[in-house]
Amino acid sequence: ADITAGNIDPRFYYEYEAPDPLNPCQTRTLFLYKVIRVDPKLVELLEEIRRSCGFPIFPDETYRSYVHNRNTGGRPSSSHLSGSAMDINLDRTRELIRAKCKKSAKGICTLNSKRAIRDHIARKAERAMKRRGGGGIGRYPNILHLDSRGKREGDHIRRWPHKP
Repeated sequence: ADITAGNIDPRFYYEYEAPDPLNPCQTRTLFLYKVIRVDPKLVELLEEIRRSCGFPIFPDETYRSYVHNRNTGGRPSSSHLSGSAMDINLDRTRELIRAKCKKSAKGICTLNSKRAIRDHIARKAERAMKRRGGGGIGRYPNILHLDSRGKREGDHIRRWPHKP
């Protein structure tokens, strides 16, 4: 949204045509930032979760500019604005797990629904966050939000929607 609105200097991004991931028969214009701001703690958290899960995890969004955050309905204090949050696309992760199961990967083939995958990754993230001093876990139907921004000392983990 920042690029198309003219809020970012063209020297900082690439523009290219690529197949639409939801409809491979069509193409769409994609923008790849040359420079993005991502908190190193978030990268370390993602790597720890990926190792403990045993399969790649693809964040859909990490850093958001203020314009993009507003256009997507993000909160004004969103962790995405500081590059300390990521949203994991559960559809892509499920497809990856299905492909691994066809190659007889052990231990992950029971993760056959988005909810099971979300809860599995969230459990691994919670363990990692406790070791790292806190963070946040947001559970949504198609997205798992994780952030490395702790609000308090210790292993405090913010969760939403709240479980009863």
